[in-house]
Amino acid sequence: MPIITTYPFKKAPLDKKDEIVLSDALSSDPNFKTKTTDLDQLMKYVQSNITTIEPISLGTGNSIQLTGISGFGTAGQVLAVNQAEDALEYIDGGGGGVSLQKNTVDTVDPANTINYQNGVKVEQDPVTATTANINIVYESTLTGDPATVEKVGGFEANTLLSSINENTNSLMWDTLLFPTVLPDYSISTRSLSPTSIPAKEVGVGVGVNLVYGAIKNDAGVYTRLQVSRDGTELASVSNPAGTIVNAGLMQAFDPQFTFASPNRANQSYSENYSDTFTMPAPTGNNTSSTVSYTSKGDYDEGLAKKDSKGVDDTRTPGNGVNKPQAARNNFSSATRTVTGYYPYFYGQSATYQSPSAVQALINAWAANTSSLNKVVANSVGDISIPFTNNFGGYFYFAFYDKVPDKTSWFKTTLNAGDIGGSFSPGDPAANLFNAGITLAVSSLPGFWSNIDYKIYVAPNVSVGATTIIKQ
Repeated sequence: MPIITTYPFKKAPLDKKDEIVLSDALSSDPNFKTKTTDLDQLMKYVQSNITTIEPISLGTGNSIQLTGISGFGTAGQVLAVNQAEDALEYIDGGGGGVSLQKNTVDTVDPANTINYQNGVKVEQDPVTATTANINIVYESTLTGDPATVEKVGGFEANTLLSSINENTNSLMWDTLLFPTVLPDYSISTRSLSPTSIPAKEVGVGVGVNLVYGAIKNDAGVYTRLQVSRDGTELASVSNPAGTIVNAGLMQAFDPQFTFASPNRANQSYSENYSDTFTMPAPTGNNTSSTVSYTSKGDYDEGLAKKDSKGVDDTRTPGNGVNKPQAARNNFSSATRTVTGYYPYFYGQSATYQSPSAVQALINAWAANTSSLNKVVANSVGDISIPFTNNFGGYFYFAFYDKVPDKTSWFKTTLNAGDIGGSFSPGDPAANLFNAGITLAVSSLPGFWSNIDYKIYVAPNVSVGATTIIKQ
C-alpha cells in the first residue's frame, strides 16, 4: 500500500517545501518505484481533485469552510439552507430567542414562545406555507349566538354574532363607521306643453302649438319621442338631438358620496308640432267634450352608480329612484286636455224679456253687451253671475239643456230664494226667476245650431247684484 512519509521523519512545524517520499512496497510494477514530492504539491493535488464534501468545501490556501459561508455572520443570526438549496447562508433570527419591543423599547427579551391572547387570530398563509398571518380580530366573550336588536352602523338589526365573530378589527370599524349606503337615481322626466289650455266653445276651430320633450337624467339616451291627439299619432322623431342641461349634472343625486354620476352629461330634448282641430260637441248626456294630447318616449338603459364605498350598484335595473334605470318604451308625459262647452248666457233689460225674446237674443249674439253676455265655461253646479250692481230691471240667463236644473239663487243671507214656477210679469207672488223653459238656439257664427237650452227669466223688476245661481 502507498506510504507517505518524510525523510528524515520530521515533526511539526512542517514547511510546505518539506520533502515527502512516496512508495508502494506491495506493487510489482517497476513504474511504482519510490518518488519524492513536497507538501505544497500535495495540497494542490487535493484541492484540484476533492472539491466538496457537502456541506463542507475547501477554501483558499489551506482552509476548509461551510459551503457559501464566509466568516461568522452577526450576532443573532442563524445558519439556513439558501433558496436555491445549494449552499448555506446566515439569516436574521434565532440567537437565543426574539426580542419583543414597544416603540423600540424591549418588553420581553429573549422570547422563545409567543402566546397570543383573545382578540388575536393567527392563520397559516394560504400561499406561503411557512408564513403565519396575524390579525387583530373581534372575538366575542358572549355565549350562544345572540342577534343585534337594532341597526348599528353597517350592521343590520338581527345580525347574528356567529356572522361577525372573528371579523378583523379593520373590517369591524369600517362596517361600523362607514355603512354601505346604496345610491339613488335621478329619474328621467317627460314634458308636454302648453300645460293649461283654455276651454273652447263647441264647434270652434282650435290651434295648439305643442312642445313635447324630456330630460334624460340617469337614464340612457332617448331613441324616440312622439305626440298624439286622442290616441292618434301626430308626429314621431327617432334619435332626437339632445342639448346639455344643468351643466351636464343630473337634476338630483349628482354627485353622490363624492362620486359623479356615470350617466353624465345630462341632456334635454325638445320637439315641436302645431295642431289644429274643430272642438267636438258633447255626446249623450254629457255637458262637455274633451280633446286630449299625450306624448310617449323610448330611452336606453342607464349605467349603475357607485355606493358609498365606491362599489358599483348591482341591483336589478328598474324605473324607481332606488335602482339603476332600465330601458323603457312608451314613457308617457302628462295628458293635456282641451275641454269644450256649449256656452251659457246671461243679461239684463229695463223691460221684461220672455224666454222667446231671450232665445232671439242668443240667436243674434255677436258680442258681449249688457243685454246679453256669453261665457264659455263649465255651467254644472253653482254659478256666480255678475249682474250689474244697483241696476233696476229684469234679469235672465240660459244654460245647455243637459245641465241640471238651477233651483235657487243667493245674493246675501237675507236676500236669497228659490227658482221655479211660471209666474206672469208683475205677479207679487213670483219667485225672482221662473223655472227654465227649453228652447232651441243657435250660434250666429254657425259653430253649433238648434241646441236645446233652458232659459230662466225674472218676471219682476229687481235690483242687480252678483248672484249665485245654485243647482
